[in-house]
Amino acid sequence: MVKKKRFSVIIPAYNEEKRIANCLNAFKLALQKNLSFEVLVVDDGSTDKTVEIASSFGFVKVLKASHKGAAAARNLGARKAQGEILVFTDADCIPDSDWLSVIANQFEKEPGLVCMEGKTYTDKTGLFEHAVSNQSGNGFQSCNLAIKKDVFFKAKGFDEQYVYFREDSDLAFALLEKKFKIAFVPKMKVFHPKRKISERAFFRELFLVRNDILLFKKFPTLYNQFFGFVCKGNFKQSIITWFLALLFVAGMLILTYNGQPESLLSAQGDNVDYSINFFPMTLFLVLLLVLFRFFVSMKGKTFSFSEGVRFLAITTLRDLLFPFFFVYYWFSTKKSF
Repeated sequence: MVKKKRFSVIIPAYNEEKRIANCLNAFKLALQKNLSFEVLVVDDGSTDKTVEIASSFGFVKVLKASHKGAAAARNLGARKAQGEILVFTDADCIPDSDWLSVIANQFEKEPGLVCMEGKTYTDKTGLFEHAVSNQSGNGFQSCNLAIKKDVFFKAKGFDEQYVYFREDSDLAFALLEKKFKIAFVPKMKVFHPKRKISERAFFRELFLVRNDILLFKKFPTLYNQFFGFVCKGNFKQSIITWFLALLFVAGMLILTYNGQPESLLSAQGDNVDYSINFFPMTLFLVLLLVLFRFFVSMKGKTFSFSEGVRFLAITTLRDLLFPFFFVYYWFSTKKSF
């Protein structure tokens, strides 16, 4: 009889041929320490060499699935897992060499522990690069998570309605609602390399508003506790962007009419050149928009002048579109369990 493994590492992957080898190489030390674990790579319908590369690692079992998203892929891995403890990371991440050892030791120290999240760290990113981090807990990131299998299924696993984004927060909230504790273990480290993103990625964020609304409707109290009111960051940026944009448009209208007609400015027969007054104002508003965007999204990041201009234009348009997407998803998104 084949002895069951204690840990099942589950890695969803979609077109990760450039990164998955770095992820899987991280488990070589765990193999040397004879830890009881298996590695399941769940291929989410890749069209590149992800399956071929993952299969070249002798200790890896590859599961193939149709392209339904990371949540569905993780759930498939959980159903096929032998281990009593499920450990999740992502194919573009690199766990520290002692990652599994830290997890094993923590469960030994705290027999009553059912779920833990670890520290996720990254490099300094540019404006058109993406990475996630979790320095102090409550990030609930599925790239660095360990949970007992029976508890995972009591929480009904990852909700596949999300497909991508917020599915890990949903699982965490389901656990917290059932009074399970999620411990933060700083020594449980995963490196999340930055990756290039295109301009389209910023507009895809608008479609992810649905996931925030779904999470809020399912767990309103927990959402407010951890994230504040729904889409808080998006609303703040959108309100300020709309305010500055409307002031800018008003200034441009006055510039265009240059004191005429009276219906716009209630001119009383004077010959004041309003363009002199409002041209500096429009420049001032543009400067305010640049400063606002810099301190909210650009400070501490590396970028060229052309990247900065592109970023300002894209994010301004995104924030102007946000209210329309929010209203649509608010009324069209229904919670289901």
